[in-house]
Amino acid sequence: MPYEITTTRDLRRYEHEKNCIDAVVCVDTTVRAAMDHGYHVKLVSGACATMDLELNGEIIPAETVQKAFIASLNGVFATVI
Repeated sequence: MPYEITTTRDLRRYEHEKNCIDAVVCVDTTVRAAMDHGYHVKLVSGACATMDLELNGEIIPAETVQKAFIASLNGVFATVI
């Protein structure tokens, strides 16, 4: 998502949104790696969050993004609680 950063507030917003995306990707990656190393992972779905994403001009709500990531992990890589 392109940003025009002209103020400190814009920079903080960009950093916050970037960190939200990083968080959901980190959870996904960490859970998958833990399973690869033999751990039995329990993932608390309410403990991770993300933000709206855009694909080809379509906005995908954060709730949908989170559900998709969590669903892809459930049962195979983790037990979601």
